[in-house]
Amino acid sequence: MGRRNTPNRVLTAARHGASWRVVLAALLALVWLISGVSKLVSPEASAHAFGTLLPAWATGGSRDLALASGLGASELLLGCACLLAPRRRATWVVVIMVLALFSGALARLIAHGYRGSCGCFGAIGPIGPAGLWYGLLRNAGLAGAAASMLSLIPKLDHRDNPDGMETHTRCAASRAFTLVELLVSVLIIGILIALTLPSLRSTRNAARDARDAALIHDLLMALHAYASDFRDLAPYFGTPAAPDQPLRLDGVTLRNASYFSQARLYQHALHPGYIASLDELLYAKPLPTPGDLSLPRTPFTLAQGPYAAPDYWITEETPNDLSLYRPVGLNLVRFPSLKGEILSMRSASMRQTEPADLPLTVLIGMFDGSASARVWDAEVDARIIGDRPYGSAPLPVSATREGLFGRDF
Repeated sequence: MGRRNTPNRVLTAARHGASWRVVLAALLALVWLISGVSKLVSPEASAHAFGTLLPAWATGGSRDLALASGLGASELLLGCACLLAPRRRATWVVVIMVLALFSGALARLIAHGYRGSCGCFGAIGPIGPAGLWYGLLRNAGLAGAAASMLSLIPKLDHRDNPDGMETHTRCAASRAFTLVELLVSVLIIGILIALTLPSLRSTRNAARDARDAALIHDLLMALHAYASDFRDLAPYFGTPAAPDQPLRLDGVTLRNASYFSQARLYQHALHPGYIASLDELLYAKPLPTPGDLSLPRTPFTLAQGPYAAPDYWITEETPNDLSLYRPVGLNLVRFPSLKGEILSMRSASMRQTEPADLPLTVLIGMFDGSASARVWDAEVDARIIGDRPYGSAPLPVSATREGLFGRDF
């Protein structure tokens, strides 16, 4: 009697699974469709997130918006697939893989301290870490629902053969459960890897900053040794009172180098007399120069104060007096323990794709010879002078009020 009732129980379970499948498929399709439409209507939030996740060469205003719009269109296609092909395993496998990819991206944004909107539903939803964690939990729930869809599909196979359904369903369900288990495991592993890699990156950044602090200390010693031999001046390659003229180094004219790029080229004057090797002090990409001369820049940028008189850095408006463009003695510094001399562009805050919220932690060498990570907060940020011509960069310690006469901290 029990054996004769077995096919009926299987058919009942199959019908029950079919009803759950319809509900789950409709819910998942609704989520994808809403998300896709939201991204197409307001792609700005997703575009901003793309700018943080992707390398600089792959991002840009129009490219970020195009990627966000393309992502919205892809989600619309996934929503249509959930509605039109809910009985195909490939549909749910793709859904779980996409959710794993999205979860990894959200985990990376969390690790980077991203404070904007993830853009999962366009401009809708919470902003900041809470929104990112909400997105991770939502993706986990959607992945579980998609995995349930995979487990329900085999129970509807061979409905026209009730006598052989029990054995087939057990085998198919077993196979389906193994597949679901594998996909969920891949999702979890992907999230763990995405969370672990930023920690490893932070450790590597800390080690690099410690090494760079030692390099900055050596550079400071070499700079002041050079200045003691050259009237307390930093290496100077420009023409006084003529900032539009090209720089000259060792008799070679650098036509592609601006006046204030001396702050990124000074290390060449220190080698080999004051620095034994430049290997660890240069960017890999050289500055374009005429002829065969390769002149790489350094990420340890010198303050721009030594290349313009203190009066040049006082007002917001650029002074018209060209005589202010001249070498200035390092001995004029009034606050050596509070005035930055060298800024590491390789410190973690300076390497961020998106501008970080203040305060920044930057690696700076001071005029008193010390080198350490310092906090550049909103109060001193107002001392940065911007909108200066001839290659001036409005960065901490680089272009600050009163030049060598002022203080940065």
